[in-house]
Amino acid sequence: MNHERALKVYDERFSYRGRGLDALEKRVGAVDRKIERILSRKKRASILEIGCGFGSVLLEIAQKHGDRVALYGVNRRPVDGTPDMLVLNARKAGIPVECAEGITIRFADAAVRLPFKDRKFDLVVSQASWLFITDKLNALREVSRVLRPGGVGRIQFMSNPRQNEAFGKDLIEIRDRGVAVDPVEFLGRSSGMTVEKHGRHRVAILKGALAFPEPLRLAEVVRLRDHGDGFVGVQSIYEIDHDSAAGRS
Repeated sequence: MNHERALKVYDERFSYRGRGLDALEKRVGAVDRKIERILSRKKRASILEIGCGFGSVLLEIAQKHGDRVALYGVNRRPVDGTPDMLVLNARKAGIPVECAEGITIRFADAAVRLPFKDRKFDLVVSQASWLFITDKLNALREVSRVLRPGGVGRIQFMSNPRQNEAFGKDLIEIRDRGVAVDPVEFLGRSSGMTVEKHGRHRVAILKGALAFPEPLRLAEVVRLRDHGDGFVGVQSIYEIDHDSAAGRS
């Protein structure tokens, strides 16, 4: 993406691609305090934001912690945010451009695979981009895979904050032979993960290897916008896979 195109996209989309650390903390909890704790026990922390947009969160972390943090962001497409847009964002916010130049941006679909080796990060965070991930539970598996032992993932992942109607409010549905089960109760029984309420948001907190209580199969992906104006995001619908469970027993 050339510089002029990057500037046009930046201006058009800043309001929702430029959310900073304050917005992240409102959605998933005390991220900066977690970084401070990591740095109290090691010299350098490796941090990933999934759906980093124009990098406001990463820029603020870089400005505060300097070379004590290795910062990475994942966007699905260049239009969602590029290194050029990080530089534009830094200049607009009055943050030294060197902060942007030290951030690595990769492009990948978190629903499929994160482009990093196992056990790379001390902290993985994500906020509103989770609305649009198609296979949300596989993305959680990927977060678990790239966390180091002792690392933490904090993911805003369940409720759609812009959806007041019952339809599409929960971005994850789980069904057992066609009957809906409580996704919070089901996922709360997963090893390696807890589900907490943070304000009006639900947050997945990942620590250790992730295993769901029963095998799940992605049965349907519902793009909510197809159902009318005002509907936002993608709903992931899963079926408990009893055939797989029987094969393991």
